[in-house]
Amino acid sequence: MKRCIMFIFYTSLLCTLFGQTKIHVHRSDAVDIRLFTSLLDSINFQALPEKPSEYSTLTLHKNNQTTQVVPLQAVDSIEFGVDQSEYIFDITALPEIKLTVKLKDWNALLTYYDINNSNEECVPASIEFKKNGVATQLDSIGIRIRGNSSRRRPEGGEGDMHNATNPSWHHAHFSLKFAEYRKGQSMYSTDRFNLKWFKDDAMYCREIYCYDLFKRFGVWTAPRASYARLTIYVEGDAQPAYFGVYSII
Repeated sequence: MKRCIMFIFYTSLLCTLFGQTKIHVHRSDAVDIRLFTSLLDSINFQALPEKPSEYSTLTLHKNNQTTQVVPLQAVDSIEFGVDQSEYIFDITALPEIKLTVKLKDWNALLTYYDINNSNEECVPASIEFKKNGVATQLDSIGIRIRGNSSRRRPEGGEGDMHNATNPSWHHAHFSLKFAEYRKGQSMYSTDRFNLKWFKDDAMYCREIYCYDLFKRFGVWTAPRASYARLTIYVEGDAQPAYFGVYSII
């Protein structure tokens, strides 16, 4: 709860300060980086340093007023990347994720949505995470549809079951729980993550970029995020369905 409150506070503060605001980050080498003019609407950046401590000051320009902010130095004591999960949350890579679901379980997932589109029922599946030619597989994970106003059926219309010959796929958010059916199961020290499609984000970067920015400035409660190419295979189909590039959060 404390982490959630801190994250909401920092997010609200940044959104308030950055709305219609030009932000310049100055380093000792006098490199001026324009990060973005609106936190949510457009992003234009050249580079970011690897560690928050490389920043010297944050200069906010708004309504002809200038405010100097010193980034949090305490984040140097937090060792990001010491656990294996950094292998998954690697913003420089584009791994492949393949989810395999039995036909009866995929149809159950669709039925759960029709009965209650806010349900949190999981169905069994397997996952293959492939990065740099190395594949890691887990069986008996849990998968469910997620989202609030963006939640949607991943295939067909209400009442439809899986159509193997002429499927009508839809982008949808998914939640994966690796220990749902096997206690203690994890992948690279991660026991769960979400797969989100880039709804209303043609640039495919807003949420991931902002979370990465928060992390670099010491907002340690911000979620980690990265990219992946998602395919879903319903057993018995001629081939997997490619859902495109998703975010891992």
